[in-house]
Order: sequence, then C-alpha cells, then structure tokens
Amino acid sequence: MKKRTKAPQRERRRGRGEGSLYQKTVTRPNGNIDRFWCVDVSQGYDPETGARRRKTFSFRIREGEGDTARRQALAKIKEPVEPAPTTRSAKRADALTLVQYLRDVWLPDVKKRGGSENTLAFYEGRVDIIERYVKDVLLKDFDEDRAEQLLGEDGDMERRDPDGSYARKSVHLILGIAFRRGMKLRTPADRKKRYIVHNPMTAVEPPEHTTARKDALTQDEAKKLLDAAKGERLGAFFWLALFGGLRINEALGLLWTDVDLDAKTVKVSGSLKNVGGRTWRGSPKTASGYRTMRVPDEVIDALRQRQQIAQSEPHRGKSNFVLCKFADGDMLKASQFRSSVWERVVKRAKLPASTKPHACRVTTTTLLHGNGASLTSLAEYLGHADGTQILKVYARVTEAERKRNAKTIGKLLG
Repeated sequence: MKKRTKAPQRERRRGRGEGSLYQKTVTRPNGNIDRFWCVDVSQGYDPETGARRRKTFSFRIREGEGDTARRQALAKIKEPVEPAPTTRSAKRADALTLVQYLRDVWLPDVKKRGGSENTLAFYEGRVDIIERYVKDVLLKDFDEDRAEQLLGEDGDMERRDPDGSYARKSVHLILGIAFRRGMKLRTPADRKKRYIVHNPMTAVEPPEHTTARKDALTQDEAKKLLDAAKGERLGAFFWLALFGGLRINEALGLLWTDVDLDAKTVKVSGSLKNVGGRTWRGSPKTASGYRTMRVPDEVIDALRQRQQIAQSEPHRGKSNFVLCKFADGDMLKASQFRSSVWERVVKRAKLPASTKPHACRVTTTTLLHGNGASLTSLAEYLGHADGTQILKVYARVTEAERKRNAKTIGKLLG
C-alpha cells in the first residue's frame, strides 16, 4: 500500500491592510542581477485625495541564506506599522461643524457633479441663512431634536422671522438634500466611514408655505410711476420693468450689446447674482429666461435717453451695463438701486412705501392678460417655461374685466 504523504501546510491568506508579498529582480549597470523579497504595507489613506498610502520594504536574497529574506519580509508584515501623519483636514472630520460640511464638502460636491450656477447661488444663499442659527453646531450633534428646534413651530427661525415661511421651507429642503448626499460621501481620512449615518430631516415636517400673491399696480398708478421717473438718471429701468416685465436683476444685468435700438429688440442674456456679499452677472433665473423681446417705442426712447446721459458720466459711456453706477460704470446691486432710485420715485409718485419693484412685472402680466394676451405668449414674453406660474402668481383680474364678465353673462342669460 502506497504511503500517503502529508501535503505542505499552506500559509494563512493575508487580510486587507496586512501587505503584499512579491519578488523583484533588479539588473545593475555592471550586469549583476539582484533579487529581493518585497512587501508593501498599508499606512492608511491620504486624507486629501483618499488614495491608499503604502510603504515598501525590500530584503535582498543572498546566496546560501535560503529563505531568510522571505522570512524577514513576512515578519515585517506582522509588525505594527506607524500610520502616516494625519493632516489637519483629516483631524477635523469628527469635529466638523454642520456649516463646514455644507460649505467645504457638500457644495464642492454639487459643483463637481455639474450643479448649475443658479443652483449653486441658491444653495449658497441658504447656507448663509443656516449659518446664522447653527454656526458652531457639530455635524454629528445635529439630530432630529436640533432640526426641530431650528425649523419647527416656534423654532429659532420662526421666532426671529415669523413671516419667513419660504426661508424655512427652503432650508428644510437644502438640509434634506445635503444629508441624503452625505450618506453616500465617504470621509477622506477613513474611506469606510461616511459623513452622515442617519438623515435627521426625515423626522421633521417641512414648514408650510403659500406663495404670496403680489399686488399689481392699477393702470393709473403705473402711469404715475412713469411720470415720476422722468428725468431720473436710471429712469430707463421703469420702462424696462413696466413695458418689458423684466425682473430687477435682469434689468440691472442688461448690457448695451444686448440692445438693438434700430430693430427695437432687447435680449435678456444674463442676470445679477448676489450671494454672501459677492455680486456678479450670471445666467438668467431659468433656462426659459433667455429671450429676445420686441419692445415698444417708449422703451427705445427711454434707452436712447439713457445712452445720452451715460456719455456725460465719469465713465464716458464706456460701461457695457445699461443701468450702472455713476462714478465707474460698474454693476449696480438691487439693494443699491432700491435705496438710491426706487424709493425716491415711489415717494414722488405718491404710491404706498411698501410697493416693490416686482410689482411692475405683475402689472405687465395683468394688463396684457386682461387685454387678450395668451398664456403661451405671456410665458415667452416673461421668460417662463409655460403659463402655470403666470396663473398662480402673476395674473390678476382687473375691475374692468369684472364689469365685462358681469355684462357678458347678463347678455347671455338675461
């Protein structure tokens, strides 16, 4: 009977992080060939890039020493290896505040994934609001109770701004998006660890918010506003807003290169953005906001007058902004326009001090809709995708329409 031989004992398979063992051959310039047993030992992950850090140890195979080099390499695997030094950004992973996570982790990720300029500007504005209330709150400490304290009834935001239901609802939305994304994002210091383990926003009811219906000016009030704006350096705004329905930031972002006085057209190709004290000209509010409008003669006359006034200003008409600062021709913020021009003209027209620039856009829509303009044409004129928003927010029933409706039904059924 053939004697059974004992199979050689196989070495235990090395676990993750214990190192890789391999042979390497090196040819010297003199032609000699040296062989080495090498081992790569993991030292954790780079906190900045997330890449694994490795350190290589080499042991030369000398003639007559048999398996000594291999044993040395295996022994090196079993030795505790000091981890690579942790950078400051990795150290603060557990000490990350909610605002730091939103600004330094989530917003860059949104940008990396192709978030639009308008989306980023909106998100940054909401993060600015969040910072006012939870500036020093750690990310790991922001739980359901803290979220309810911020957004719930009689919470921090409601006590400070009882009428800010839109801000509360949008903050709830942004935090929900950021926490859901954080459940997928891994920390750079430990790739097995995610920034968010549990989304606390799932337990918080979104605040109720009803879109406010903004009041439109009557036809007489609109004419008073135009009369009061005559002679103003930036009076062209009132014609652009009332005749063209431009938003305030669309009008302030209008460029002379987008105005064709001969063809009587105005192209809306941009809008001013103001987030965190930084102002710039970006894309319109929505994709539908890009539009070329045919405007009436009154608007062209106001723009020609503005062009003449610009020639006498210090910048000598060299600014490409139609409505700009007096001294250097730089872009003018909406807040600066309201305080320096709008409030004065509204007071001169003897309109309520609460009248806002957006009332011009609502007035444009109401007058055009009341005189037979279709929702499709209005949506194109105002830069909306369809007429849904127009019916929901902008269009108003005028007194003349009420009388006409009553007269019509009386004729039909009387």
